[in-house]
Amino acid sequence: TATPGITAVRVVMRRQPTSISPCLVGNQGETEDYYVNLTASSFQGFGENPITIAEVKTPTENVVINSGITVGPNPSTGRYNVSFNGGFIPVQYDIFSTNGHAVKSAKVVSAKILQLDITSMPAGLYLLRLTDGSGKTQMLKLIKE
Repeated sequence: TATPGITAVRVVMRRQPTSISPCLVGNQGETEDYYVNLTASSFQGFGENPITIAEVKTPTENVVINSGITVGPNPSTGRYNVSFNGGFIPVQYDIFSTNGHAVKSAKVVSAKILQLDITSMPAGLYLLRLTDGSGKTQMLKLIKE
């Protein structure tokens, strides 16, 4: 029932049990703030159709979700084609597991299409981070069957 769009999320970890409030202070844990883009359907783009990223402006300057990036098929057995038809031109990619470990990194050779192969990885959800020459990033999810 959440309203689609960009919203803030605060993640709080405390070493000692305490009540959680929006303005916690202290040095017995960690607090991190994130911006997330809620969509109307969590299954948008699944199946045979590729996922195309729409234009979204985020409150942070270093992360820009740019139109013209297409990933397909997604989900797949581990082979993905990522094409770039907009203004974002990546020079590096990194693939992360859901626990945050980098599982693959490489320089991008072609600015038009990127072929990824994670067939040797276990099935699950992976995050693809694309970085352009100025340090701006795009994050995409890859689903491996």
